[in-house]
Amino acid sequence: MKSRKFFISSALALSTVLGSVGTMMNAMPISATAVTVSGFEEGHTFTAYQVFKGTLVGDKIADIKWGDNVNVDNQAAIIAALKGVADTSPLAPIKAKLTEETPKADIIANAISELGLDEDSEGARELAKIFAENVSGTGTVISQETTNLGYGYYLIKDTTNNLDDYDVYGLSILQVHNNTPIDIKPKNAKPKVDKSIYDNDDHDGPDGSNVIGAGWGETADYAIGESFQCKLTATINQCSDIKAYETYKLVLNDEWSAGIDYDTAVTPKVELVINGDYEHPKTITNAVVGTPDSERKMTVTIADLKQHLTDPQDKDKIEVVVTYNAKLNANAAVGNGFDAENKQNNNKVYLEYSNNPNAEGTGTTAEDHVYVFMYTLENTKVNNLGESLGGAGFKLYKEAQGDNPAAYATFDSDNKFAGWVDSIDKATEIKSSEATGTLGQFTMTGLDAGTYVLTETKVPEGYSKAADTKFTITAEHKENSDAQAAAVIKIDNDESKKGITVVNSKASNLPETGGMGTTIFYAAGGILAAGAVIALAATKKAKKEED
Repeated sequence: MKSRKFFISSALALSTVLGSVGTMMNAMPISATAVTVSGFEEGHTFTAYQVFKGTLVGDKIADIKWGDNVNVDNQAAIIAALKGVADTSPLAPIKAKLTEETPKADIIANAISELGLDEDSEGARELAKIFAENVSGTGTVISQETTNLGYGYYLIKDTTNNLDDYDVYGLSILQVHNNTPIDIKPKNAKPKVDKSIYDNDDHDGPDGSNVIGAGWGETADYAIGESFQCKLTATINQCSDIKAYETYKLVLNDEWSAGIDYDTAVTPKVELVINGDYEHPKTITNAVVGTPDSERKMTVTIADLKQHLTDPQDKDKIEVVVTYNAKLNANAAVGNGFDAENKQNNNKVYLEYSNNPNAEGTGTTAEDHVYVFMYTLENTKVNNLGESLGGAGFKLYKEAQGDNPAAYATFDSDNKFAGWVDSIDKATEIKSSEATGTLGQFTMTGLDAGTYVLTETKVPEGYSKAADTKFTITAEHKENSDAQAAAVIKIDNDESKKGITVVNSKASNLPETGGMGTTIFYAAGGILAAGAVIALAATKKAKKEED
C-alpha cells in the first residue's frame, strides 16, 4: 500500500490562480491506464510527464525506475533539489534517506511515500515544483477524450501556449497503477475585481418605476468639487486557491477620466476581509498606494498577499478592499446623455495577479467600470407673453433641511458650479443672456440630483419680481454591455424639461397712493356726495308740496 499512499499524500492539486479559467486539477488517488481530463477551457492543453515508472504487481507498482521524461541531468537536478531543501521544509526528512551520492529512483520514491504528505500540503506542492522544473521531452498530451498512460507516476502539467491575460497555469502529480478509468476535472476558480461608487441620493431605477436608495453601485451623481467614495474589491474565491504559490501578488490598477480628480485630502484604506466579515477587516499596512500619474492612473500593490493570511480556512473567501475618495472637476462631462470621449466621467479598474505557481508571471482581469454623473439646467427667462427677457439675475440655493443649513451656490465664469456658501450675499448671480440668438437663456452646469430653489435677484426694468421656483432633479442611470453609461434626468418628474422657465409680469401703471390720482378720486367722490345731497333735498321738497 506504500505506493498508493505515496500518491495520496503527494498528488498535488493543480494550483489555482485568480483567473477566468483556474486550471486546477482535483487531487485524488488515480488508478488508471485510461485517463480523461474533462471540462477543458478552450485553448488549454495538459501534458503528462512520466517521473517514475514500474511494473504493476496487484494494485501496487514495483521495480520503480526513473520515468521516460526524466533524463540523467534531470535526475541529478531532482536529487540535488531534494538534498538541498531547507531544514524547515516538509521535505526535509527525505535528506536522511538519501545517503548515497546518487540514490536510485526506488529509494527516492519510498522516501517520499514515507512522508505521508497530505494532498494539499506545502510539502506536496514543493515536491511538484521540483518535478515540474526537472522534466523533459514532449510528454503525453492529454485530450478531452481518453488518453492511455503506462504504469508509473506522472506530473500532469498545464502546457498551454500563449496563455490569455485572464488565465492561469497549474500542475498536479498523478499515479497510474491499474486499469480503472479515471476522469480528472480541472477546477475553475475565477478572480474577480469590482469597482463601486457610493451614491448619496436616491434616483430612479432602470425601469423608471422604482427608487434605488443611497448606497454602493455602478453609477452615482455628484456636483463638481463634491467628494465621493470609491471602492475597489479584489476577490479570491477560497484560500486554497493560492496555496500552491510561494508568494501571491495583487496589483489593482485604477484609472479616471479627465473629469475626475483623486481627492488627496482623504487617506485611502487597504483592508483584508475574510469570509465576508466586513465588521472586522484587517488593515494591510504594507500595501503600496501609488501617487496618481499624469495619465490619471493609480496602482495599489500588495507584494505578497499570503503573508497576511494567518487565520483563514481553505474554504474561506478572501477580499482585498480599497476605499478612497475622488471628486468631479471642471472638465467633467455633463450627464444629460452619453459623451463618447469622456464616457460620462468613467472610472475603471483591472486586477493584475500571480498566475503561475511554477514560476514568476502575472495575468490580468477584464476592466470594471463606474460612472459619475452631473447635470446642467438650461433655463429661460420670459415675460407673461412668452417673450424672452435678458438682463435678469438669479441665484440658486438649497433650503435648510434637518441639521443641514441652507446652502447657496457659487459658479465660475462659465456658469459651472464651484461650491456652496452660507449666505445669499456670497452666492454667484447668473444673468439671462441679452445677446441675439440666446436672449433670455442662462445655464447652470455641474449640479447633483436634488431639490433646489431658484430666486430672481435682478428684475428687468418694468417687470415685477418672479416668485421663487422650487424644483427637483432626479435621474435614471443606465449602463450597457459596451461599458457605456448615460443618465436620463427629470425635472419635477418631467423628462421633457431641460431647465426652469421663469416668468415675469409687467409692473402695474396705477398712480402711487397720495398723488394726483388720489385727488381725482377724492374730487369725484365729493361730486357724487354733493349730487346725493341735492337729490335728497329735491325729493323732500317734492313730497312736502304734495302734502
